Amino acid sequence: WEFMSLIAQKADCGLILDISNAYVSSFNEKFNPYDYIDGIDASRVRQIHIAGYSIDSTFLYDTHAGPISPESFAMLEYFASKYGPRSTIAEWNQKLPEIQTIVDEARKCRTIFEKSTKKGIAA
Repeated sequence: WEFMSLIAQKADCGLILDISNAYVSSFNEKFNPYDYIDGIDASRVRQIHIAGYSIDSTFLYDTHAGPISPESFAMLEYFASKYGPRSTIAEWNQKLPEIQTIVDEARKCRTIFEKSTKKGIAA
């Protein structure tokens, strides 16, 4: 996150925050995923991606092949509570479920951000 924030600052550009990738990386590399959220320059985050992952015995893979994990939703809620809403894509690229499942996940993202705006947090 330090490198990504530095590049965004030097290039004076926005960021896409891949919440699920941050969680997968934190699990695999053994760091606190909330340090990632706290460490980025949130004022540059223009869009958030959130998706599911796959698991083998000891490793997570950011595959977008399943439902969004509770951990990723928790990280999205943490971001929203601190920094407010952002455009968000709920990704599901493999093993597509019924459309209602995808719609339900997108609605859950929206609800998380609606709660943050009710707390008086705005982007």
